Amino acid sequence: VWISTSVSSLILTILLFSIMIYSNRLIHQQFTALIEQLRISTITKMASSIAQSMSSPLSIIRMAANQTLKENSSPVINETMDEILVEIDRFDSWVNELQTFTSDESNTYTATDIAEVIKVSLEFIHDRAERIGIKVFKTIPDSGLQVRADPTLLTQVIISLLTNALDAMPQGGQLILEASSSGSEILIRISDTGFGIPEEHLEHLFDPLVTHKTGGLGI
Repeated sequence: VWISTSVSSLILTILLFSIMIYSNRLIHQQFTALIEQLRISTITKMASSIAQSMSSPLSIIRMAANQTLKENSSPVINETMDEILVEIDRFDSWVNELQTFTSDESNTYTATDIAEVIKVSLEFIHDRAERIGIKVFKTIPDSGLQVRADPTLLTQVIISLLTNALDAMPQGGQLILEASSSGSEILIRISDTGFGIPEEHLEHLFDPLVTHKTGGLGI
């Protein structure tokens, strides 16, 4: 009887200890998740304010720089204007990433034309791609590819991917866009001839606010 009682007590102690370890691990995971949510919520509010504040001044500076390039023949001034436009392109990509990150979750999903989304996205990066010598190739049907999506958010996502591709080809290269359908699915493929992503960074590719790119936001 004494041995049986001792064994039962030992088993109960081990069981309770296991429950305590599991509970402690679960509480730690939930606490970590809560801290992460609070961190992202705070960053989202700040990012939204920054993105809205930057959009208008950047547009005005871009217009002024482009107008100066058209009206001025001085190589020194034109070189300076080119440098300003390069920096504006960089800031524009940040603003776009911030807008993507802070977009309202209650998006309006409508029938969205993929060809139009890609057209608008390419127009956004056209000047920068041309300045650094990137050739764009696309295989996109003119019509027939539609998805239910928020067209604004989808455009921002495509622009972010295109911007990343340009960042990977600072000395020029090729940017290739393809879109096709397979049954009820639509595939959009974006590839480039840039330096690529190191294998050790791939597992964190979709982690928010994690970046290994100089000047990147990780969005």
